[in-house]
Amino acid sequence: ATMTVSSPVTNNSFLIVSGALNGISTFTNGATGSLNIDFASAPAVTTFVASASGNTVNYGAAIPNCKVITYHHLNFTGIGAVTCAVTTVNGDLGLSGTVSWTTTSSINVAGTTTVGTGTSLTNANTFTLTSPTITINGTGLLTNNGTVTVATALGGTGSFTNGATTGIL
Repeated sequence: ATMTVSSPVTNNSFLIVSGALNGISTFTNGATGSLNIDFASAPAVTTFVASASGNTVNYGAAIPNCKVITYHHLNFTGIGAVTCAVTTVNGDLGLSGTVSWTTTSSINVAGTTTVGTGTSLTNANTFTLTSPTITINGTGLLTNNGTVTVATALGGTGSFTNGATTGIL
């Protein structure tokens, strides 16, 4: 279904939007909110807030595009290439399903980063991982083609490839 926001709305529960999220007002995913965005285009609501500690936004569509904002927990759970120039994830970042994401901007992740089996995350700029855990599962792949700063140990059974001339591990 499509959700059109004409006055401020706060989600403090579980919400699935499968058609579009648009409108001329503010949509806030509150601290206890979990939002599943199951359509490919980025949310077109005028103001989209998902930075409250504890909230989660899941992009679950094929070939998802994200809204470029600060997120707390951010997950890509669909299939295909992700388009997202997000720069700040104050909580956890997760990739699952069969998504592949090449970052087009510098990104800082403060929580746990998980690159799931069958997914890939490629850094093309500066990727700062200050998280307590970075896990690459199964056939998951984390590739660095820019500068990556890891303030913790890498773990899991997947692969980390450093294709750049600089990498701080």
